[in-house]
Amino acid sequence: MEELGPEPHELFESTEHYAHKAEHGSHDEGNIEECVHDQRIGEHNAQAEQLEEGGRTHQSAVNSTSETKSTSEFKSKDKRAGAELKSKHFATKCAITASILAVFAAISSLLAGHYANEAVLKQTEASDKWAYYQAKSTKAHVYEGDLFVLQALNGTKDAKDKAQKDAIMESMNQIQDKMEQYQEEKDDIQRSAESLENSSHKDMSEHEDFALAVSCFQIGIVLASVSILIHGRKLYLGSVAAGLIGLVCLVLGVVT
Repeated sequence: MEELGPEPHELFESTEHYAHKAEHGSHDEGNIEECVHDQRIGEHNAQAEQLEEGGRTHQSAVNSTSETKSTSEFKSKDKRAGAELKSKHFATKCAITASILAVFAAISSLLAGHYANEAVLKQTEASDKWAYYQAKSTKAHVYEGDLFVLQALNGTKDAKDKAQKDAIMESMNQIQDKMEQYQEEKDDIQRSAESLENSSHKDMSEHEDFALAVSCFQIGIVLASVSILIHGRKLYLGSVAAGLIGLVCLVLGVVT
């Protein structure tokens, strides 16, 4: 039998089927495009959120670094300020110590010069006393020689006249009185000269104490001055020790 083409109703059903399928196909394509668009928007939003989060993290790190740097700078400035304050306080303390030592050194120097002058003057006066003592001794020896002569004349045969003997005896008595007077004067002069010598030695000893005090105070001033320049606390303690030794010498010179 000869094959025939599709029936008209079959053609109509096939056309409707393809039309329905094409309609559904176009609808699916629209959904796919919409999904792709939504996915791209989501990815864009995610990237934006990641960038924003990264920006916030970077800003937080920058702020933290800035705060850390500020804190470090503040601490460094605080340490420098504290060190400068301590340095100024130490320098002020050294300067005050040097000033006090300079005052004591000036006082000790004046006292040392005074007692040195007194020692020299008293020693000179004592020398004058000893010269006066020597003069009295010379005169006493002269009178002693005259007494020997009179005693010799009194014992000779030529001195038989009573008036002559009386004159000799009177002269001898006068000479003896003079000799006794000279002896008393010599004793007074000797005691005065010895007292002046002892006083001169004492003044010289006090001068040495004050001179030693001046030396100690000067050493203390030098050490205090150097400690200001190099900030040496050991040198400052050395200046204080030297000042204390000088003060002890000063007190000993005044008391003794």
